[in-house]
Amino acid sequence: MIVELDTDRCPLIIPDTYGSGFHHEISDDMWEDFKRLMVDKAKEAIEYALKFTEDFVDAKVTMGKFGSPRWYNFETDWIEFTLEFDDAVLDSIRVKADDDFFKYAKRNFSSHPGFASFYPIEKDEFTKALNGNGRDDLAVAMIILYQFEKENNLGNYHQAYLDDVWEYASGNGYTIDEEVSE
Repeated sequence: MIVELDTDRCPLIIPDTYGSGFHHEISDDMWEDFKRLMVDKAKEAIEYALKFTEDFVDAKVTMGKFGSPRWYNFETDWIEFTLEFDDAVLDSIRVKADDDFFKYAKRNFSSHPGFASFYPIEKDEFTKALNGNGRDDLAVAMIILYQFEKENNLGNYHQAYLDDVWEYASGNGYTIDEEVSE
């Protein structure tokens, strides 16, 4: 099965150039290279995160493009990616989607002020999505995040990704050199 995702729908990492301050630190002539760096580092981070899931350890990750919103008031940057995995994974997910999973889904993916949810948080919606009658991308994203967060703190992982990007960028000529005035 092939599922198309992005870091908005499946936020294993958050490639935030605005809130992180990267947009002030990266030189204009290096911006496109920097976005490619963020995609490369995202692939490493997503592949590593999938090692902590029960069902997606062997999934093949293919990276897509880096995108930025027109206005940062309502959303942030994203990176598209595709997961390819055996169809048998869906059977495993159906079995493992227990009461604890649906409690997690309701807690993390329900609508709230500022967020209108399209995630299949009810068991029947979730099953329909996995059967091809809905948003299989969102159902897969939910189970990946649930399995990852059983053992890991997602916020710490987001920061580790940004730290890795920054460490590489600042040591490899991506940043603006500050001139010291006398």
